[in-house]
Amino acid sequence: MPILPPINNNTPVDEVDTILNFARLIANDCGISLAGNLLSDSQPYTFPMLNLAYRKLQDRLGNNAVEDFPQEVIFTALPAQYPAGLQDPSKLANLGWQGYNDGGSIYTQFSLPVDLQVPLRLWERVTGTNQIFLPMRLAIDGIESRPKSGMFHTWEWRDSAIWVPGANQVLDLRVRYRRFLQDLPESGTAPVPLIRCAVALAYLVVEIFAASRGSTILPVFQQEKEDAIKQLINITTRKKQRVNYRRIPYSRRGSHW
Repeated sequence: MPILPPINNNTPVDEVDTILNFARLIANDCGISLAGNLLSDSQPYTFPMLNLAYRKLQDRLGNNAVEDFPQEVIFTALPAQYPAGLQDPSKLANLGWQGYNDGGSIYTQFSLPVDLQVPLRLWERVTGTNQIFLPMRLAIDGIESRPKSGMFHTWEWRDSAIWVPGANQVLDLRVRYRRFLQDLPESGTAPVPLIRCAVALAYLVVEIFAASRGSTILPVFQQEKEDAIKQLINITTRKKQRVNYRRIPYSRRGSHW
């Protein structure tokens, strides 16, 4: 169930109207026309309700390891901590949406992607080389205090930023992160960049709508929604079952120190 950016007319994705038409059919709101009444495009709550359902679906899929949401970015030439005042181990560096702060200065040309939800894995290498990126170790209980060296080695995610110990040479940083998709515009022809999500998203819309009205058949919509989402999750599950995964022993992590 891959995301296919950029979206164009040659991609197998549904449009917003498809999801809303499905929702109107499920909710029996198309007795007069498929444009509906209570769930028509002109209702002030229809598109906010759709985007609420869209966010719920993304969270559910992401929490079940559906790989539609990983993305990667490489930051080239993060500044070294040259000044003597930055050699103190307490002077950590961090990379956030405002820029890269080396503990003394902020470099606004570096900033986290606007679609980043949470970083997953990080790698590093010396800038200007063709060396491979070496994996960095996630610091579970905070970054250890140690003298500055040529590499970051460890990282942690806190205060909506990636924190690293800093280094005394210029480095490239590769970041793999979970992203979120932007809210859908209020346009019936807008593409929904998740393949085969129309049924699950339509049932989510109806579930939210039915719950707001105190519908007595809400459990029916909830069960249908669960079945539709499980179908999307199973696509990834079946693919992963074709490969044998082995957990990396803890003693081998961060072995490039």
